[in-house]
Amino acid sequence: MGATPQSARESGPKAIHCLLSLPACGLERVPGVIRSLDRWGAVLRFRRQAADPVQLASPVQLDVALPSGRSAVERALRCEGTVTNVSEAVDGSCWLVVRFHQVQFSRSSLAALRESVMASREGCGCDLGIAEERVPDPQGSPSGRPSDGR
Repeated sequence: MGATPQSARESGPKAIHCLLSLPACGLERVPGVIRSLDRWGAVLRFRRQAADPVQLASPVQLDVALPSGRSAVERALRCEGTVTNVSEAVDGSCWLVVRFHQVQFSRSSLAALRESVMASREGCGCDLGIAEERVPDPQGSPSGRPSDGR
């Protein structure tokens, strides 16, 4: 009847990696994985470290590694916004909903993002327990063929 939760791989080729800075909490350039991203905001997950708790309306800065497209040029987004929702998971990770106030393309943070992605892939290489719910598209794909989510 309902959609079944599917594991989302944090180290897969479709994972959108970011570096999160929350100055009010003492967090600077903490690696995270974005679950949902659009021009208004993002939902992301990161591993909590010894820091102050994340508060609503805290200022946030994200450096987001964009997936490579048709061009060979690598790009990143620099996003600034505020926290609109916080959820702490049992495993010590933290989910954030962030609303963007400013978004701009950037290449300055690509080296640090690459290092973060490589470190996460070399880590355990295992799924860290993110559950992703796959919901079928009620309108189907535009071509009329079944869509596999790509």
